[in-house]
Amino acid sequence: MTALHIAVIGAGIAGMSVAILLGRQGHRVTVFERRQPSVPQGAGMLLQPVGLDALRALGILATIESQGARIDRICRVDTTSDAAFRLVYPSGLHDHAVGIRRPSLYGSLWGALTNACADVRSGVCVQDIATNDVATWLTLDDGGTSGPYDVVIVSDGVHSRLRHRVTPAVEVTHRERGALSVDTLLPSGCDPSQLLQIHRGHDEYIGVLPTGVDERGKHRATLFINKSQSQVEALERGDFDAWRTVLALQYPELRSSLDELTGFDALQHWSFAHVRMQTWHSKNLVCIGDAAHAFDPQLGMGANMALADAITLAAALHHVTPRQVPDALATYRAARESQLRTYETASRIAATLTESDGAFGATANRIASGFGSKLPFVRRRIVDAVCGYAGLDVRQWQRTVDVVLATRRVL
Repeated sequence: MTALHIAVIGAGIAGMSVAILLGRQGHRVTVFERRQPSVPQGAGMLLQPVGLDALRALGILATIESQGARIDRICRVDTTSDAAFRLVYPSGLHDHAVGIRRPSLYGSLWGALTNACADVRSGVCVQDIATNDVATWLTLDDGGTSGPYDVVIVSDGVHSRLRHRVTPAVEVTHRERGALSVDTLLPSGCDPSQLLQIHRGHDEYIGVLPTGVDERGKHRATLFINKSQSQVEALERGDFDAWRTVLALQYPELRSSLDELTGFDALQHWSFAHVRMQTWHSKNLVCIGDAAHAFDPQLGMGANMALADAITLAAALHHVTPRQVPDALATYRAARESQLRTYETASRIAATLTESDGAFGATANRIASGFGSKLPFVRRRIVDAVCGYAGLDVRQWQRTVDVVLATRRVL
């Protein structure tokens, strides 16, 4: 096998995952991360079956499942109409999802990365990428350069400063709507194996995602509260206890967890953005993860699509010579096109319905989660979408996962 010299810019979920896989295959991998190693903060995340497939190929599935909460069901309740939608994961290789805290996933990936024969350069910011028909070089923040590289993988997140080097045709749409999140004890009476979404109309909801058991044996969860930036700013100028009291009256099933909160500083606010690129590769440059495609977080697909990107790219670059890299990246794009474009469309529809005013958005949401979800054909499509398999040839995907497993070099 010809060892490629590969640069990975950004050590998020996508960047760490692809670096682990390529390093294990025997490629020379250098990872650039502008931040120093630290324990990331952040909300819990739901790893769907497609993401669990990827974790199996990465070799950390058992670790993640032991640290997180097994999720067998999703329940969506609308308090204004008494409509309810319940989804039970179908039987198969992964008949469940996993709710996990972000630090746990990052910690497992970081541990695997440090053992994957990759050179990790933390605290180094890549300022620019220069490429020609012969080689690709990186310009660093200290004025120096690094290279030449056969492949450069841009995975520096939703606010990427380098994806324009892949293509100038990029749409970034920032949304006013966002969410507050907090890690807390699982509310008493809530099922530790169920993701619960409680909606009040079309634009207000609270999510309860179980994330595992703490060192005291207590079930933990992340609460998500849908709020825009302007709403958060207004809240922070008000009285916290009064806000918490009103919230507890609106959502009495969450009172035990809300009582734990002591102030607005315990909550994290997340803003949302959509990213759509016309293409994800050019010559020997490729963009993956949120840098390439950021979705509406209500879909719960960001981490799962990042993991799928890493698996597919690692499979495409195995047994490739430097001259074959552009064709391998075109193969990667073709393999990811249908699935990613499907979720991009779903993300825009979800954002439009959530942000629309009046009866239209509320009615459309109720039809989708009520009558529409009871139709067998529609329900099958909903299940595929929730599991992360929409727009994906599942048999081909499983073969790709098996290929990556088989190409793992014995270190």
